[in-house]
Amino acid sequence: MIVFLPTYKRPDVFSYVLQSALSSDVTGINERILILVLNNHYSDKDIIDRILSNTAFHDRFEYNVVHRKEKMVPTESWHLAIFDYAVENEIVCVVGDDDILMPWGLKYRYNNMIESNADMLITDFSQTLFFFENGKKCFFNSAIPKAPKKDIDFFLWDGSPPFNRTSFVSIHTYRNSIAFRRGLDLAKDWSKAQVCVPYEIATGNTPFYTPYALMASGGQVIQCDQKDVLRGRIFEEIQYSDYADGGNTAFYGLLMYDTFSNEELHVDIDKFFLMRAHFKRSFIVGVLSILVNNKIPVSLLINTMRHSGITLTDFFNWASLNNLYSILRMIPGIRGYRSKKIAKSDKLELTNEFLDYIKLISD
Repeated sequence: MIVFLPTYKRPDVFSYVLQSALSSDVTGINERILILVLNNHYSDKDIIDRILSNTAFHDRFEYNVVHRKEKMVPTESWHLAIFDYAVENEIVCVVGDDDILMPWGLKYRYNNMIESNADMLITDFSQTLFFFENGKKCFFNSAIPKAPKKDIDFFLWDGSPPFNRTSFVSIHTYRNSIAFRRGLDLAKDWSKAQVCVPYEIATGNTPFYTPYALMASGGQVIQCDQKDVLRGRIFEEIQYSDYADGGNTAFYGLLMYDTFSNEELHVDIDKFFLMRAHFKRSFIVGVLSILVNNKIPVSLLINTMRHSGITLTDFFNWASLNNLYSILRMIPGIRGYRSKKIAKSDKLELTNEFLDYIKLISD
């Protein structure tokens, strides 16, 4: 089994993610457990190496690290690393570099994948864990998920709502199977079909496309409604952008709408009607946030709208009523208001102590 930890410009928070993975219950996993770290920001090489060398890996875990010296499309960098190290049919659990894995996450994902022999598993998550002061402190205002008393039943995933959950990589577990690789290739083809968009941006939706492409190409995707990861956000980042790489939620919504509106890509496009409505609204509600994103020029926005069939009439009819949130986020001091309020409160706790508490209540 591989626990895949890709990281990009977040070495401080990454150290806590690594700690959460190493605190996992791995009882019954009778094979190697490889922590595979992929550093996509070469300047952090020495920091990542220092974190790994100062970490105690007990005898159930081994690790390897890949430092990308040459810039690559992020998702392709991820999959190249996975395929370089995973053996045929090996299970790969993905954990993002600002997300905390619950202590039972690995065990239950592994059991479900073994029992089902599926090509992909989608689980659930709790949000939102805020990190402050480069990860040293945190705030979590939701109920911490409880360890399940027994394996939670899985069932076949059918692509139903909530649609946006599927794009979150830390609830993805793959099998390095022929079917998975075939589905992944199809997902990449869907990204390549967006010829008006730079490939690096278009492939940002590959994690979302993958389960749909897997089903379309004959693979098996299962779902388990088990919350086994805490979705993290970093205070210093969310003041300026949706994602660490500058990606934009509204524009990704437009790309998803475009992909599932393309009759050349899908045999039965009608089954995506609800999904298209969801992402069309997601795009139009947040469209003004795209205009202040310097990675997405206006010409790219207009060309992508034209490619997807969204007209200026759609834009103005919806935008005037639904963009209040986007307008507010453009006002200095408003963006990240909730996290700024938390930062000034006395509710923060040391992240190490929070991780110890999670481990304690799950034992």
